[in-house]
Amino acid sequence: MLGREWEKLRLHKRTEGKRITTYMTTVLEYAEKVFSNFSPWSTEERLVPLFQDEDYEQQLLTGLMVAQLKDHLTRHLQCVGKRRIEEIAVDYVSKLLDLTYRIMENIWKKYNLDSWVFSLGRRSTSNEILVFHFMCRMLHAASGMCLPLPPGFRTLQTGLGVRCLPLCTLLLYIDQGVLHLTEMCVLKLLKELDNTEMNKKLKLGILTRLSEVTSASLLWLLVSVMTGLHWGRSSGRPSRCPLLPHRPPLQ
Repeated sequence: MLGREWEKLRLHKRTEGKRITTYMTTVLEYAEKVFSNFSPWSTEERLVPLFQDEDYEQQLLTGLMVAQLKDHLTRHLQCVGKRRIEEIAVDYVSKLLDLTYRIMENIWKKYNLDSWVFSLGRRSTSNEILVFHFMCRMLHAASGMCLPLPPGFRTLQTGLGVRCLPLCTLLLYIDQGVLHLTEMCVLKLLKELDNTEMNKKLKLGILTRLSEVTSASLLWLLVSVMTGLHWGRSSGRPSRCPLLPHRPPLQ
């Protein structure tokens, strides 16, 4: 059931683009509730450097799992109130994301990787290459079971891919959907990599593969920086730029 509904949402996303239905709005609201309960965000001592970025596809999948679980529990637990059922569904998906994070945390400890030092300009180590391929297997397994991943997972995976893969292999992974170009990852790449000949080819290859909506969102952020504006993560939304139209949603 979850797989069928997920394919319907992905088909709607491909055909309708930015148009958001009432059901999708509800699904995204469920995702916000799950992420607010995600325990790694409540502590400063995070070992795995997951970024609080906006991954629209993972938000949809996370909220959809809550919606489907809520409908299932409503049919079979008629003696339980709707609010309590929603709390159970949100808590279950939150714990599922937390479990995935704990797996990654144990892998980080096993291979002695840095906690917050994550620079795209550094050379990769053999341990980082092993962890990158482990994350690819995690993504493959999660995709096969329609399971959501923690916020920032695909940004971290792509960042490791930039450091661990040759350019031609990296671009092939992006084209085949193994790696996903999130807004945060592209911003870090443009900011941290210098303009050597190889890095210029990398940046060009990345920019030519961005979707129209993601490109517009990145342009919004870059112009905001250039005009001296700031956006914070405390509210979860960037400030409105008076010189630009409303920031387009990420796809």
